[in-house]
Amino acid sequence: MKKFKVHFFALITSFLYMTFCSMASFLFPIHSRVDQNIFHTLGRGILEGKVPYRDLFEHKGPLIYFMHAFGALIDDSSFIGIFILEVIFFAVAIYFMYKIARLFTGSTPAYLSSIIAGAVCCTTYCFKSGDNAEEYCFTFLIVSLYYLLRFFKASDKSRLRTDLINYKVILGNGLLAGCVLWIKFTQLGFWIAWMALIFFALVSVKKFSQAFVSCFVYLGGMALTTIPWLIYFGINNSISIWFETYFYNNIFLYSNASGNSGGFLTAVEGFITHDLGRNPLAVVLIAVGVIGFGITKKYFSSVFGRLSVPVTFLTLYLMTYIGGVRYDYYMLIAVPFVLFGVIYVIDCIRSMPDMWIMKGYHCLTQKKGKILPVTLCSILILSYVILAANPFPYYGKSRNQYPQYIFADIINQTPDASVLNYGFIDGGFYLASGYEPENKFFCKVNIPEEAFPEMYEEQLSLINEKAVDYVVIRTWKTKSIEKEMKERGVEYETLFENYKIIKVADDIFETYRFFLLERK
Repeated sequence: MKKFKVHFFALITSFLYMTFCSMASFLFPIHSRVDQNIFHTLGRGILEGKVPYRDLFEHKGPLIYFMHAFGALIDDSSFIGIFILEVIFFAVAIYFMYKIARLFTGSTPAYLSSIIAGAVCCTTYCFKSGDNAEEYCFTFLIVSLYYLLRFFKASDKSRLRTDLINYKVILGNGLLAGCVLWIKFTQLGFWIAWMALIFFALVSVKKFSQAFVSCFVYLGGMALTTIPWLIYFGINNSISIWFETYFYNNIFLYSNASGNSGGFLTAVEGFITHDLGRNPLAVVLIAVGVIGFGITKKYFSSVFGRLSVPVTFLTLYLMTYIGGVRYDYYMLIAVPFVLFGVIYVIDCIRSMPDMWIMKGYHCLTQKKGKILPVTLCSILILSYVILAANPFPYYGKSRNQYPQYIFADIINQTPDASVLNYGFIDGGFYLASGYEPENKFFCKVNIPEEAFPEMYEEQLSLINEKAVDYVVIRTWKTKSIEKEMKERGVEYETLFENYKIIKVADDIFETYRFFLLERK
């Protein structure tokens, strides 16, 4: 127990945080958000022999779908398998947050830093109730960040600890970067900066051979993660559609979903107007940490060490938004940098013994040792997590209050029913009803019609041909169905010629209204 106490601490903390902050947990009947449901639908489809991109259309990386296939292996009728996956990933994140903090401070402040940083990460607006692609990627980020900081922390101006950044470490982090490549390649900015910092640090001490070989070893690690996908899609004769969907569509079609041209100005504008407004605590802590670690010599003696935190953060952030598209959850990949703000703030408080916080701490430790302050701190942080969690409005809501299950009870009255999630991203109606999609474009993703008409045409043809028994559509609660029909034009005229509304249900919290239509 003593040997693995940090591991147990990370696992227990992760379990508690994910229980309240992720709608994949056992507290919730279903996840209410769309990306999570589309991942789950792809995962279940894989178990049935369907091939992503070819048989079921979506444009994230294949690894995220196979992770959800693993979750579906555990339970294909709920998100509980994904909850287990989240607990494991977040436990690894907490553990390496502790290890990073331990590079710069004592054991107790390191524990405190990791649980506070973890609490901020999973309660930010951009966490969006859990199971985002960014959530899994930021675990890989934290692990890689530890090895980078350990290297620069142990090095100084005159001597690099190259034993801490040997080819084995480089290869391992190349594998981590490769995993991110096959989840969401736009988040690779951090790993580009990671290798660049090591390369130039080695060049600065004239270790040219090691610098160049390290780059090839790193790329080799990334290449190794590509081999399973080449085999899988090769066996299924789908390599071309895999590359076209994942790379071409994301680079040239998906960015058209935004009116922005992308680049530096978009990132800066979004940081001020979007991220700061919705994730103020995280943004402030990130700013404090990035600036604090960048300008002070307390944490690193070398220039490369002081550059490591700001350079990796800025490269990651800019590359994430370089396409001009911005959604609420995009910032999540950068949120782990709150750890540096937490470490910096705790250090500042500890350096001022006359502050009321330190006086209270010393008073409590004198009376009850460390048990009382640790207990009080744990209760306060967990209370914050419970109350600030994204799914808070869904606590205690029963199954029959979710539109997905309200509609499923009706759909399941028809034997072997077919369902179409029409005109919006997968809302969880396939999962709730227990029926799998029968067509490639089983929902609409965020690519505009002019860029990708095939998706819109196939969905409309299913409506025209009355090919499915039930159709689910979505509007805003504030918008009448008549207004929606007028705005959608011919598309909805055809829909209501062939289908009739039989049930309406509102999301418990979000501003969506759902309509279940039955074939006439």
